[in-house]
Amino acid sequence: MITLVDLHFGGISNLVLQTAPALNERMNVFVVYFGPNEDMLERFLNAGIRIERINYEGKKDVLSAVLKLRKFIIKHKIDLVSANFTPDKIIVSLTRILTKFRVLGTIHNAQDRTGEQMVVTWGSRFEEFFNNYIADKIIGVSSAAIRVAKTFKNLKNKNTVVVHSGIEGFSDVSIKQKIKGETTIFITACRFTPVKGLNRILQIFEKLKYLNKNWEFWLIGDGELMQELKNEVDRLGLTNNVKFMGFQHQLRFYYEAADFYINSSYHEALGVSLLEAMSLGLPVIGSDVGGIPEIIRNRENGFLVNFNNINSTLNILTYAIEMSGVEYEQFSANSIDTFHSKFSIEHYVEKMNYEVKSLI
Repeated sequence: MITLVDLHFGGISNLVLQTAPALNERMNVFVVYFGPNEDMLERFLNAGIRIERINYEGKKDVLSAVLKLRKFIIKHKIDLVSANFTPDKIIVSLTRILTKFRVLGTIHNAQDRTGEQMVVTWGSRFEEFFNNYIADKIIGVSSAAIRVAKTFKNLKNKNTVVVHSGIEGFSDVSIKQKIKGETTIFITACRFTPVKGLNRILQIFEKLKYLNKNWEFWLIGDGELMQELKNEVDRLGLTNNVKFMGFQHQLRFYYEAADFYINSSYHEALGVSLLEAMSLGLPVIGSDVGGIPEIIRNRENGFLVNFNNINSTLNILTYAIEMSGVEYEQFSANSIDTFHSKFSIEHYVEKMNYEVKSLI
């Protein structure tokens, strides 16, 4: 069983959505969520995922949620519960006092706080306790996620492994080799939050327009920074180059029309959207942080970038725009190869099946 806080549009929910049906071919998989946000419910149901909501909207609902989860686990004879966020980890931990099952914890974050003072909260304290004393096994979605947890979050659980996220992607046997368009289109798809670094990439694009005007930047998504980003585009005079596409369910159409995927995050454990883009042959321009270097082979399937270095980033974007068709096709082929060799759903299911069996 996989637990989630709610079904908001986000990386972890999207990962579960993509992996649960494939995992279900090897084991019986249920998804239980607790919060009232059901933005992705229809997509989970359409994917044939067995899903259940147990009401939890605050501390007053803890005991009720624990008792209902216990009943659900007993009814369906569940052996293993995989928890992902602090609230569902709390509920799972309390439920385990009342009934017997194995616990799998997943680390999705790789925020490197080097040189910064760590802010200790009750949530971070509990995460540390859960990872070391509740979880029977810890899975990190990247080596960086495990490394950061050990360095900054006191992870001491010795039963810890790395299983890179794997997804279905959009590729199929009939996919044609991607060809770069006359106007170079950069694209990103994410929640518009500060951690994604969208403001700094807009400032770099403002400088790029003086070096080369033959490009567009497509922003797919929504979030708290939407209006701020639109205001910034107006202020920087980028309205002819930067396009807001809104939130989209069918990303394949946009990825197929684009030339490069950009991830400008300040920290990223791995990044499902990167894998989606690479499955269609998009070279990736990504921050040299977290687990992104585990995806990008620099100057082979994309570019690792320090977005705080404006001149270096401008050189890379200019290089991408002026890249020859032959070189671009090689980058594109390498992206597809990287996806299939390391991040396909088949690889993920095989590894998860092994780890689950060894735990149970």
